[in-house]
Amino acid sequence: MSDLLQEIDEAIKRENAAKMWRENGPFLIGGLVLLVGLTGAFAAWNAWELKKNTQQTNLLVSALETPYPQTALSAAAQALSGKHRAMAQLQAAGLEAQAGKNDEALKLYRLVAADSSAPGLWRDLATLMAVRLDWSATPTPEAAKTLSAELKPLLAKNNAWRLHALVQAATISAEGLQDYKGALSMLNDVISNAATAPSLRERAVALDHLYAMKIAATTPQKKTEKTPTAKDSVETEPKG
Repeated sequence: MSDLLQEIDEAIKRENAAKMWRENGPFLIGGLVLLVGLTGAFAAWNAWELKKNTQQTNLLVSALETPYPQTALSAAAQALSGKHRAMAQLQAAGLEAQAGKNDEALKLYRLVAADSSAPGLWRDLATLMAVRLDWSATPTPEAAKTLSAELKPLLAKNNAWRLHALVQAATISAEGLQDYKGALSMLNDVISNAATAPSLRERAVALDHLYAMKIAATTPQKKTEKTPTAKDSVETEPKG
């Protein structure tokens, strides 16, 4: 009896399996074909991306090794894309700035800052460098307001360039808007932060001292009353 029940149970299982395959077999086969196709496409895309990255990296390195890297990098940027193009433009901007060609450097920094395909970290760096060059060229109250607003996103707690941006923002606030107290508050954040690089902290400390002296120089001093002396009493005593 038990053998008969076991055979019936197995027959039911076979029937259920056959029914499931009849109903879902085409979908299962289609899914497997799609999975294999996606795996092959992903592998091909990875191989193409690796080849592309290698070619663009080689082009970037070759441009840096030429006798005139600024020109070569600017030309290479036309053939590059994404992070490679941004890197070429950042490198070219730095070289232009070193050569004293601040206008050319500023244009390149602005291009990177506005390039949505560039990594966010590099866009923020380009913004910081552009603000520095812009401020050195036009240190006016009007420019101070515009550039302070441009730096604001870089002052966020999680921004990698926050400390550098704070020093720049403090400089603009003090020298462009005469807001020395606001500048000292920003500099204090830099000085008290354990992650601040020694060179940046030294600059912040120097500016802190300078702006503190300017506050002291512009703060009215209270007049102290002169204590009368015996000589004063004699001089003021009526004669006759």
